[in-house]
Amino acid sequence: MQNQQQQQQQGFQQQGFQQGFQQQQQQGGFQQGGFQQGGFQQGGFQQGGFQQGGFQQGGLQQQQGGFQQGGFQQGGFQQQQGGYQQQGGFQQQQGNLQGQNQGQGQGQGQQQQQHPLPPRIIRGWELREVLGRLDKEIYDNAPGPEKPFIPELKNPCWAVGAPGDEGGVSGLPPVRCLPYAMIVGGFQSGAASLFQALFKHPMVVKSPVSRWHFWAEEGKTLKAYLDQNANASHKIAKWTVDTATWGIEAGLDPRQVAHEAAAAAAGRAAVAAAMAAQAKKGGRKGPIWRKPLPTMGPLWLLSQQKIIVDGSASTFAFYWSPGMRAHRAFSASMSACWKGCEKDHREGPPRDKCREGCFPMAREADRKAARNMGMPYDDLSLPLIMSAVYGRRPPKLVIMLRNPIERLYSAFWHYGHYQTRYGATSEGFSKYVNEQLEPVRDCLRRNGTSGHEGADTSCIFHFETWGLQQERLFFHADQILRGVYVLYLELWLKYFDPSTILIIRSEDYYASPVRTYMRMLDFLELDPETIAYHERITRLTRGSGPGPNDTLPWSKVEDIIQILPDEKLWVDIKRTLTQDKAGRYAVNRAASGGDTTGDPAADVLARKALRPQMSPLTRQQLQQFYAPYNMRLAHLLNDPSFIREWR
Repeated sequence: MQNQQQQQQQGFQQQGFQQGFQQQQQQGGFQQGGFQQGGFQQGGFQQGGFQQGGFQQGGLQQQQGGFQQGGFQQGGFQQQQGGYQQQGGFQQQQGNLQGQNQGQGQGQGQQQQQHPLPPRIIRGWELREVLGRLDKEIYDNAPGPEKPFIPELKNPCWAVGAPGDEGGVSGLPPVRCLPYAMIVGGFQSGAASLFQALFKHPMVVKSPVSRWHFWAEEGKTLKAYLDQNANASHKIAKWTVDTATWGIEAGLDPRQVAHEAAAAAAGRAAVAAAMAAQAKKGGRKGPIWRKPLPTMGPLWLLSQQKIIVDGSASTFAFYWSPGMRAHRAFSASMSACWKGCEKDHREGPPRDKCREGCFPMAREADRKAARNMGMPYDDLSLPLIMSAVYGRRPPKLVIMLRNPIERLYSAFWHYGHYQTRYGATSEGFSKYVNEQLEPVRDCLRRNGTSGHEGADTSCIFHFETWGLQQERLFFHADQILRGVYVLYLELWLKYFDPSTILIIRSEDYYASPVRTYMRMLDFLELDPETIAYHERITRLTRGSGPGPNDTLPWSKVEDIIQILPDEKLWVDIKRTLTQDKAGRYAVNRAASGGDTTGDPAADVLARKALRPQMSPLTRQQLQQFYAPYNMRLAHLLNDPSFIREWR
């Protein structure tokens, strides 16, 4: 998982900081070699910190009686070497892959038993040579062994430039950061509202490219993506340096760790109890926090780290258009052949015949490129590229999956160009389905039955490469292809460990948005208590200016951390999760059993006169197409209930 460090054998080691700040347990305080001797000098950030490829190799280790790895960092407070384990709190075992109630370890074991991976899967920076051939610009600007991640930061960041360069913190080099987490999909599945609620969390740093769709849009560069995240990256480093400085100035004794950890765990337990009570009431009534709350002391607050989150829902379904970064060889061959046809033939059947011949040539060029790289052709994809960029610090991936028929119907009514072409009626939707679905089926027939190995991926991943019929189809059947979830998920699971993926059933989110939100916070290791303490965090952030030497003094910090918690931000987040102007959230909640109706969303919408009812014949047609893939998805997740009511 993220931030893997070795546990040391004594006290708080001389390593800078991680998850807040480093304390060296010598005679009960910060001694020489820690943050004394000039702050971050002499074994802190300087002398092997940022200058050696990170703040410090090893960072704050969570030690005997204090913060264990597996304590604050890995899913709560684990009872390791005298630390504190939260029993019954928000454990990460709410089914990353299962999406239900099975534990993470059990889910992974069953996943491997059902679908054993090959003995040796190449992931991460081992794929950098492949990345260099697929996308040189990303390769040149991405982190790597020569630009390692800073282990003290929860968010994957690395140093750029030299100490003292503009944009650095406290005389250290400036940093660049990739998102710590991504809500990668999908469209019309609830991802947008869930991301908006997450974006309001006080430990999520705001960025202008948080929904820039970088990975799925070939023309965008990694350099531009990172540069537009530069301010957010600076804030992450600045907050962590500031909290470390405040810890020093406060003279915090490491013996406070167990007490503060217990208080924080009690707070989480209170939230868990409140959530359980809310779940019985439909997850919509009453405040989350029950007063009085345990007092969160400075150690708890200063241990929190900020992160960047990307909410580009285009990333998950990497059919041809979003996946073109991995197929430059096809594009180059196709472009040259296409130009030749335009030069040698006039518009009409002769030119079309010439163009039709370009497709097999370009496909072969693309496959040859894959063979030269020693990679399976179908593996050339966004998951591979992203794995090669992130290396040993993979992002947390949140994937939302909705009944593909309902998702398709919602997309038709969301995007006006479909209604303009086919008609804003039930008959128009049926016409759309017939025109879009038949070329996909034709591709599957030509390449073998849908159960034939390789036929599905060839047609779903590379639909537009099979000829003029597919290339000229209105929007290339993109909405149909987005609903074949299992094919995309299989490749995400090949290049990312299941523990880094949280799969949310959209219908569960619609029925209980608050509960789902809290589950996601647990997966992302974002303490829900920080929402109640948002005013403290905001004032601490604003009080310290952007410069390297304008950290807020501890005397003022002491006043700020006494501000009482409140529910203002939580009320705003809850409103984001449950209300929208168009009334769609309430309809989806009703359709998902939130008000016990349990009817398909399209039918509920029809009763409310928001949309016409879907034709039963069209629904049956879509059921026949998606059913085999839905069954494969349930098998992959080892959870037949995941596709319940997907009709």
